[in-house]
Amino acid sequence: MPSRHPELQARAPRPVWIYVPGGKIREDGGLGDAARYRLERAAVIFKSVADGRALESGEPYRGEAEVPYLIVSGNPTGRYRSDVTEAAALRKAAVAHFKISSESIFEDSIPNDSMGAPITAAHLYDLVPPEAKPKVVVVVTSPHHVRRMQVLFGHMFEGRCGVRVVSHGFTEPTEKLLAQERKKLAELSQRFLRTVKPGDVEAALQYLRTQHGHHAYYSRRLDFRHEAHFNPLELRKLSAHLKPEAG
Repeated sequence: MPSRHPELQARAPRPVWIYVPGGKIREDGGLGDAARYRLERAAVIFKSVADGRALESGEPYRGEAEVPYLIVSGNPTGRYRSDVTEAAALRKAAVAHFKISSESIFEDSIPNDSMGAPITAAHLYDLVPPEAKPKVVVVVTSPHHVRRMQVLFGHMFEGRCGVRVVSHGFTEPTEKLLAQERKKLAELSQRFLRTVKPGDVEAALQYLRTQHGHHAYYSRRLDFRHEAHFNPLELRKLSAHLKPEAG
């Protein structure tokens, strides 16, 4: 989506990825509260960037043109509904309720959980051509989830691009959720962060396939190596929409 500020069209735009981790979907295939809140905040950020406004202040942006791209993720693999992925439900809602063009949305149905999201996102970054690589990845998640996403996305995107993690801001975290997060962060430090070097996607994918929860379980059960290979058509689209308009 081009900026509405014509002075920003002179140079090639810089991509901004707005990443929404999947959340529970309802039996009817609609979004649960967590996913809906994340998507709603992500849509506000998307439209602000598309309108030529700076991420931080919301004021008209006078530097390099920025083009937003929405990355939606999540594959519940039978935990909620086996026939509707979290990514597909997010994409459908983004188009229907927030009027974001399907051409500006990338659907990543590989991650089963929060560990898979930053790993496949970093793999996606490596697969796209230089002009399609984002200057920053903005992750929109739940309030209690912010710190874990900062750690994981920061670890996987080290040496690639900037990362910002923001809360959807619609709810306050309970003490129970915060305690669970502290426990998960401690486990991350003991296992994943010590096993996989920052930015090492190949090692991270191997960790998912062999050692991590749902990913490892379904890799063994389905004899699926769980390589993060994306739809070539989607990858081409991710680059094509960034071409600056003539004139």
